[in-house]
Amino acid sequence: MRRDKYSSCINEIETMLDKPGPPQDKNFLKINLDEFLEATKNLPDMGNTIRKNLEDFKTVLPNTMSTEHPIYIEEGNWDDFRRKLKEYLKVLKEFLVSRKFSPTS
Repeated sequence: MRRDKYSSCINEIETMLDKPGPPQDKNFLKINLDEFLEATKNLPDMGNTIRKNLEDFKTVLPNTMSTEHPIYIEEGNWDDFRRKLKEYLKVLKEFLVSRKFSPTS
């Protein structure tokens, strides 16, 4: 009986984690971009290519001043970097579409 309860709890949490989270604040796009660029230095295999591609967005993102902390990316942790970058790219695409930039060109 307990096993079913725990299994149900885990399933409920996993279902919630599969749903998109709250939208990221667009003001953090530039700040978080800088964090991703810095994190690529600790990912030598693919980091250079990712950094080169991300650098292109520095000119289109607004500079913002914020007292909030930027995203935290665990140093050298590919899974943490990958998961957070995927979410960041979704928000970045939305921003570019809203500004009439094409995220696919």
